[in-house]
Formats: sequence, C-alpha cells, structure tokens
Amino acid sequence: MQKLTIIIPVYNAEKYLRRCISSILEQDYPNLELILVNDGSTDNSFSIMREFPAIILDKQNGGAASARNEGLRYATGDFIMFVDSDDSLAPGCLKNIMNAKTDITRFKMRYCYPDSTTFIEPKDFESGRIIPYNEFKNTVYPKMFTSTKMNTISRTLYKRNVIKDIMFNEKMKTAEDLAFNIEAFSNAKTFEYIDKPYYNYSKNNEGLSGKGTKIWIKYKCNFIITKKLLGHLKLWHMNNLKYIFLALIRPFTVTILKILRKR
Repeated sequence: MQKLTIIIPVYNAEKYLRRCISSILEQDYPNLELILVNDGSTDNSFSIMREFPAIILDKQNGGAASARNEGLRYATGDFIMFVDSDDSLAPGCLKNIMNAKTDITRFKMRYCYPDSTTFIEPKDFESGRIIPYNEFKNTVYPKMFTSTKMNTISRTLYKRNVIKDIMFNEKMKTAEDLAFNIEAFSNAKTFEYIDKPYYNYSKNNEGLSGKGTKIWIKYKCNFIITKKLLGHLKLWHMNNLKYIFLALIRPFTVTILKILRKR
C-alpha cells in the first residue's frame, strides 16, 4: 500500500479545524501521513492541532504558499494531497482515489455554503479513462487559458515524483495554485479525472486563500501566470497565435468570469 501525505495549512481555523482533520483521519486508508502547518494562528488552532496524531509544524505567518512549502519539506509520501483547513473530505475519498494509476488525479468539488445549501460542480473532464501526456494539449492545458478550472490544487492527488522539484511561489497572493499546476502537469505523463464529489469546499471568508486580495494584486499575480503560460507554449507544442493571444488576455477574461460567477 503506497503512502499518502496530506498537507493542511492552518491559519485561525478553530471554527472548522476539527471537522477537517476528523474527515481525513476517519478515512479508510491506513498508510497516511498527516502534516498540519500552523501559519502563525492567533486563535486556538494550534491547541486543536495537538489533539490529533499528526506531524505538527509551527511557523510565523507567511500565507498559504509558505505553509504548503513547509509541509512539502517534511512530506515522505509516495503521493501528496493538499486540503484547506476549513474544507473536508467525503467518506470513501482516499480509498477510491488511491486506486488511481496516474501521475495526477482530480475529482469533483462540492461547494458548501453558510446557509447549509450545497452545489456540486459540473464535470471538468471525461471520466473513466487515463489521459496520456500527448492529449494534454487538447484536454488539460486549454483550461489554463480559458477558465478558472485549474486554479486550485484542492481535490487533486499528485504523485510525489511529479512535484518533487516544485514549490509554491510565496510572492503570489493569489493564483499560486495555477502556477503550481502549470509545472506539475508539465511533468506528468498521465492524468485521470474521477467524476465523484469527494472534496467539500467551504464557501466562507475565512482561512488562507486569496479572498479579500486587492484587485491590483490579483492582476499582478495573473500577469505572472501569463508570463508562465507563454514560457510553456513551446514545451506543450501550443506555440501559435491563438494561445499567445489567450495568454495575453487571460488576466481580463478571468476577472470577467469571476464577476459573472458571483452574480
């Protein structure tokens, strides 16, 4: 049985933390390494972390990217997964996704709102088959230009050797997940999508995500993404006018998509 490391960055998450950790430790997958990274919390989060059997790291506040990088330095699993401290995993998640035979595996997300309503996102990819690298330019990479579907590392399982030389950009206050995925999917040879909502995403204004980030900072980070996409076009065999144009306008199209999504 291959070892799985789950990394949870924690910042002032006392309201949700027990639910998050319990949803992982109650999974039917015993070969699990749980790493909790306290990112300078000022509430009771650190005390709650110490209630559970996990590797506990304590650091000064540096943001989600910094906390995940700290967790990666201590991770020893064959596979790596990231969970946010206000989110949770559905029963059966780990047992099922660890049956995957690919370098990267993604699955559906269930959005959980404060009024207790939920919404399961539409399917992102064809499910039930392994997508080889030579098909990424028609399936995976285009979504990095035209949507926000690849903007999250949550509900994603990475084989360790695919991300062993990748770290999160700690200077980015948003879109650092996509920057990470651009590198990860450039290293991967196979990909699988599981059409099951195993990840429960909590829609609130707390935690370590980029919520509340000023608009000019978001644009700055998205222009970093544009530069990174342009730098990968030749590697992806997509170095043509269409994708150069889509990369250049991406900061604006992403903003429009997010505005429409909030309505």
